[in-house]
Amino acid sequence: MRPTPFLAPSPEAQTQACTTTEPDGLTLSLNTFEAIVIKFAAAMVCSAMAVLILAALAKLAVGLVKMVRAWGQPLQVAEEEQKEEQKEGRENTMAAGSVCAICLEEFGRQDAVRQLPECRHGYHAKCIDRWIVERGTCPTCRRWGRGTARLLSSGSGGKR
Repeated sequence: MRPTPFLAPSPEAQTQACTTTEPDGLTLSLNTFEAIVIKFAAAMVCSAMAVLILAALAKLAVGLVKMVRAWGQPLQVAEEEQKEEQKEGRENTMAAGSVCAICLEEFGRQDAVRQLPECRHGYHAKCIDRWIVERGTCPTCRRWGRGTARLLSSGSGGKR
């Protein structure tokens, strides 16, 4: 017994099965209409995804540019800030016998101490330079610390 070949319906039968005739004489193929709706919906979903991806890429690019700019610049001594503090009469009140929050060693009289400008926390210069390059935040309060740190005079000890 031989298998019978599959017979496809004639093109006229396919057209009649998938079309409707409107009273004004217009013929609309349901397959064509569904295909148009599906293509339109797919285009809208793809457009929305593209917009979200582009927004995320733009945000990432801005963050990378900021990070690259800050990465190449070492912490600099902010002399203007020291002069402003002296003009305003503010003193650096560093508690004697305090310890560096990074290395947990006490500040010595000859240790170079840096103070972050935003939060005014003080650390050993070598400790905070390395910390800021690696992490970018204050070790104590987690504020963004890239930029300049003020070098305190020798003999000040402690952290504010």
